[in-house]
Amino acid sequence: MVNRGEIFLADLGDPIGHEQALSRPVVVVSAQPWLDSEPPVLTVLPITRTFRGRSTHVEIEPGSSGLRATSYIKCEDIRAISPRRLGRRFGAADAMVLIQVELILRRLLAL
Repeated sequence: MVNRGEIFLADLGDPIGHEQALSRPVVVVSAQPWLDSEPPVLTVLPITRTFRGRSTHVEIEPGSSGLRATSYIKCEDIRAISPRRLGRRFGAADAMVLIQVELILRRLLAL
């Protein structure tokens, strides 16, 4: 079972253009009812360690996230993936990080 806010290593495949790809951490942002459905619908955002100062990035600290270093959730790179792409679980984003992600996603998607 996968829960909203959890962080996993995921195989995002080969990149095309500027897509985030290969094996990297992602945070699950799907609403829990979609994650509990069969088959689950996984919407994820890739995480990078590179600071770019973009307004669409949310900083996430090591600790409960399970990440080794301060990293950045790339809200502009929304991906829907199969659960089979998930590898090991790192940890989970805290509630404040998820609120920041939600606000950016609402702005990006005009919701």
